[in-house]
Formats: sequence, C-alpha cells, structure tokens
Amino acid sequence: MDTQPATGQHVPERPSPQKRGTSSNMLMEREITDPVALLDAHGKLNPEAVGYSRTPLHDTSGIGAGTRA
Repeated sequence: MDTQPATGQHVPERPSPQKRGTSSNMLMEREITDPVALLDAHGKLNPEAVGYSRTPLHDTSGIGAGTRA
C-alpha cells in the first residue's frame, strides 16, 4: 500500500522481505558465545572474533597499544 506523508511526497511501498533461507547469497554470521580477544598477537583482527554476540564478549584491551607509523 502506498502512503502519502504530510509533505505530499509519494513514498513507494517497501518490497516484501524474502523468506528465510531462500536467498543463494545469504550471509550466515557465527554467534560468539564465549569471551574472545578482538585482536591477535600481531594486532590484526582475530578471525575467531568475527560474528555477533548477544552480550559484550569481545576483549578490546589490545586496541591502541603499540606504535603508529
């Protein structure tokens, strides 16, 4: 259903979302359930820290440590 905002501009209807699991390029993210360091020993992103968590579980203590070029 198209709606008309108070400004009189036409707002098109949003496309309906695809059903879960039907997209061939759907991104699956890993849920992090245990504490994990955000950075590895070299200051690079720890691949184990990539994902989402329902509560803060990332240790960010290595950020900002070290020299900058």
